[in-house]
Amino acid sequence: MKMGARFRVMGLAVATAVVFGCQGAVLDESLTDLNIGECVRDTPDEEVEELERVDCTDAVAVRVVERFDIEGYSDFPGDETVDEIAIEQCPPEALVWLVPTEETWEQLDDRLVICFE
Repeated sequence: MKMGARFRVMGLAVATAVVFGCQGAVLDESLTDLNIGECVRDTPDEEVEELERVDCTDAVAVRVVERFDIEGYSDFPGDETVDEIAIEQCPPEALVWLVPTEETWEQLDDRLVICFE
């Protein structure tokens, strides 16, 4: 069974997978362990299980420009609200973002938004 965060590309959802192991569900580390300035390979795929780190000079690279947790909501606020928060809080140059889904919000306490340019 898979669930995942949404990798948003200017309003187009790309589902990212959650890994289920003996310890329960967790997001793949490549989806959460990214720092500002690091780059990952941009992907047109609708579903990915991980993000591949690449050199930022690579033509297929997208760079992390911001990361933050959504605050102020105990229950999942809905896909539209999550997207609005990403649009408002990501820098203007960010065209791609990774946001939590209802499943990751509720089951994994996922509040992380990662903004890419």
